Amino acid sequence: MIRRVSRALAVLACGALFAPVTAHACAVCFDPNETTRNAYAYTAAFLTLLPLLLSGGLFWWIRRRAAMLDATSSPPQMNGISRA
Repeated sequence: MIRRVSRALAVLACGALFAPVTAHACAVCFDPNETTRNAYAYTAAFLTLLPLLLSGGLFWWIRRRAAMLDATSSPPQMNGISRA
């Protein structure tokens, strides 16, 4: 049973590799108009980078805010000795 499934998957994989016309699922990706292809590529890059930029910005803001709060809440020091 497992051998049949493996063989069927191998045949399907070879069929997909050797039939590139059927592998082009997205009509926009392979548009003959270069402007459309470029717009699609730029949009894909933007949507890929957007979550990374938002996460990085949030991390940077939290870190900056924590440093600012830490700097304002430290006790005053006189001659290297802190008053507590």
